[in-house]
Amino acid sequence: MKRDIRSIRKQFRLTETEEKQILDLMREKGEDNFSDFLRKSLLLSDG
Repeated sequence: MKRDIRSIRKQFRLTETEEKQILDLMREKGEDNFSDFLRKSLLLSDG
């Protein structure tokens, strides 16, 4: 089965502190793509 992929743009607001926390986590995990990092983090969270 072919997996369909399409881009869907979402926007949200962060405080400077929240952005710094996310960037620090990205650095710890060796990630450099903000969107990929957030997508992986959200989909893999225990929710």
